[in-house]
Amino acid sequence: MDYTKEITILRDKMHQEIIATVIIDNRLEPDEYEVQFKQPIKCTVSYYRPSVNGIEDVLITGICGNSCELIAANEDGENRFVYYSDLKMEDLAIVHRSIMTKNYITKQLELC
Repeated sequence: MDYTKEITILRDKMHQEIIATVIIDNRLEPDEYEVQFKQPIKCTVSYYRPSVNGIEDVLITGICGNSCELIAANEDGENRFVYYSDLKMEDLAIVHRSIMTKNYITKQLELC
């Protein structure tokens, strides 16, 4: 059995279910919105940043309703762009569980 392939398939399936659930559950929202987790998800991500060693603790606070991108910030409150693929399997599973159990609120975004 090719475990790497199985893990990749599982990660892809969880990602697809997250996106589909966010879109389907909020399809009647008339304006721009974001899905905000009731409890932020703390995780450590690794990514390329020239000036830093590339490992950082971030809080995933939600998902953008328009793009379905993760909304995250580091411990200093600075916004961070985090890909789903940057997450460890365990962290992705927590995001997945939070969406599937509807452990979030939908927040309307106010346009200025």
